Amino acid sequence: MAQINDKINEEFSIAIGQLLDGIMLANNNIDELIKISAEDFLRWTSHIKAFHKFINGLAHDSNKPLLNDNLSLMVKDLQFHDIISQKLRHIQSVFSTLKTEFKQLLNGDITIDKALYVYAFPDILLLDRALFDFIIEEYKTSTENLKQELSNLWKEEKIRDLLKSEVLVMSRKSEFYTLAVQVSNCLANLNTLATPMLLREKNILRRDQVLDKVKKGFTMRSERMIYNQVFKKGNDENETVDIDLF
Repeated sequence: MAQINDKINEEFSIAIGQLLDGIMLANNNIDELIKISAEDFLRWTSHIKAFHKFINGLAHDSNKPLLNDNLSLMVKDLQFHDIISQKLRHIQSVFSTLKTEFKQLLNGDITIDKALYVYAFPDILLLDRALFDFIIEEYKTSTENLKQELSNLWKEEKIRDLLKSEVLVMSRKSEFYTLAVQVSNCLANLNTLATPMLLREKNILRRDQVLDKVKKGFTMRSERMIYNQVFKKGNDENETVDIDLF
């Protein structure tokens, strides 16, 4: 019997170690995604400031109102880049907690019966993947909108002269998209690995406790919407509209 228990404990430790490696890889990639999104935000902000200064300097130009309208659209779309960074940080916060607990399990600092987040791990992975898929589409949409609005500005000869003199660095959309897809796939692989191992450690009460904690960290309307879709919940009344954060 002792040999059987030792074998189970050994298998559990190996699986926890593999899961921890995956968590750390995903967490590092999220760090890079936040950095890319922040750099995009700063680049576009710099360009928009230059456009705003130039447009305001136009004394009497019939196209000035249209140019300002287009600039306002760019500012609105740029806000989504900052929102995306916030959403990534929300996911990262959960990963940090998971990383701490899995390290404690691996090092023997706590036993499985004292753990908490491990019981909801497959559910958290499912939620995070759904959130990532949504973030990827959000990033693609806001970036494409910004480029279209920039293209509209390019039609104006005076703006075109400014753009030629500016060193315009476009977004790192391709890099962001590729890395985000890698994270999404990593979450799927982790779920495949985790589910069979954790089924025997099933604890519905602790799972529900964890999911309630996780939900509180996702405060934006789109995040709550995805949470409710993933876990078949009703809509929330107390939620923050994404764009109202600004």
